[in-house]
Parts: sequence; C-alpha cells; structure tokens
Amino acid sequence: MTEAGIPSGVKPVPLNKVITLISANSRHLGLSLPAMLSTYLEKTITVLIQEGYSMKKYDPLCVFLESAAPDVTEITLTFRQIEIILRSKLPASARKHRPWWANPSSPDDHPYAQAWLAAGWKVDTVDQANEWVRFLRLG
Repeated sequence: MTEAGIPSGVKPVPLNKVITLISANSRHLGLSLPAMLSTYLEKTITVLIQEGYSMKKYDPLCVFLESAAPDVTEITLTFRQIEIILRSKLPASARKHRPWWANPSSPDDHPYAQAWLAAGWKVDTVDQANEWVRFLRLG
C-alpha cells in the first residue's frame, strides 16, 4: 500500500485527464458528465476493493482531492457532487452545523475531515444555504 492507502501498482490518473476523457465519452454516448463521473468513481472504487483496499466512507473524497492536478489550488463542490463522490448522502449535520466542516487540529477530531486533510486540502468556505464548499490546497 502507498501512503494514500492505494494498493501498490495502482497509478492514480490526474483528475483533469479523467474529466477530459469522461467529457469526450459522455458526448459520444449521450450521457451527462455527472453520470459518467459517478460510473468512473464506482468502477475505480470497485477495483480498489478487489485489490484489498478497505475503504472508509470518506476515502473517495480523499482520492478525488488527491487526484487534482498540481496547479489546481482550489476546488468548489456542491454537496450533491460530494454525495456522488462518496456514493452516499452527507449527514444532516453537514447541512445544518458549520462546525461539521471545521478543519480539525487533532487527528482525533472529526474523523471525516481527516479525508480532506490527508489529501492535502482544507475547507476554506462553506455556504450551507446554497449547499457548496470550497477546498484550498495546503502549503
């Protein structure tokens, strides 16, 4: 396993390349980009599980953020996009309580937030009324 928990020999594809490929294929197949992205993530996660990787609920978000191109310094996602990445609903507290999105100062705080920190990102801004969050790359 690598530091990111990916099985050895599995090389992540940069997110910008994934989106470019999915966009091109979605036009040919008549499918929406979110549908194609969801299919891609589902297949990737399936392969990782088959290779023996035990995935926690928020690990797909970590994988998604880690695969951003190095020159990308911020990513804004809607709550729905995060739910597509996670393949499950965010808890109600993510929509109601701003502290849910806090960047923890200890590895024991907010285990779900460890996913974005482990990927090298932090939450910058959250708009719960409009359901979106902006992540900034650390460093």
